[in-house]
Amino acid sequence: MSFRFQKKPTFVFFVAYFFVLCLTTNAVPPKSRKSSKSDQIIALQKQIRELKLKIEELTKYSKNQALVEKKIKHLMPEHELPWPVTEGVFIASSSERIPAFPDKISGYRFESGKDFWGNQFKCRGTLRIFSKSKWEGIPDFNATMNGCNSGKWMIRWRSANPEVSVTCSSGSHNKGVISECKIGLFGYSYDNNCEQPLFKLGGNINGNKSSLVDIFYELEFWSAAP
Repeated sequence: MSFRFQKKPTFVFFVAYFFVLCLTTNAVPPKSRKSSKSDQIIALQKQIRELKLKIEELTKYSKNQALVEKKIKHLMPEHELPWPVTEGVFIASSSERIPAFPDKISGYRFESGKDFWGNQFKCRGTLRIFSKSKWEGIPDFNATMNGCNSGKWMIRWRSANPEVSVTCSSGSHNKGVISECKIGLFGYSYDNNCEQPLFKLGGNINGNKSSLVDIFYELEFWSAAP
């Protein structure tokens, strides 16, 4: 007696064939593929939202250079704090938070111990301040009335008494024109040759009764160059 196999494959044969195919070709059932693609789209949408938030934050800060510099300084180590790009009056929380003078400024050159015009100048010293109403300037500071792009100056300073703050400004001492005022124990300023650093008493801390204070300072003068 002879036997013949059925020509039509059984249901079990189809199931076995399907799983063998999945294992050998790393195939994924249609439903799983659709789920994986959906997960990828969701992940990409999340990344796009995060990028938009970062762009909005950068745009917000780029509108205000002072805020940008403040954020950079907060993130950077103390010994790497940059000198400000914009001119102005600035307060620091400690001596370590006062930036070092820059190595170069585009369009200007620096000569140690000399002012804008190449004259000898004592660039380190002490200034005593007696009044809350009268501004005191660096002795013999050679500011001008015009040609304000001829030079730039920079100053780093601190109060000698941690319980007596100082009001600092940048302005014309002779004209009594003051650009802006900041109060603190440590600070630095940056301006052109038509202005000069000015100081007066700020206030007393912890009940201190002092009616005067010394500040320690150092200056740099930069002259216009090609």
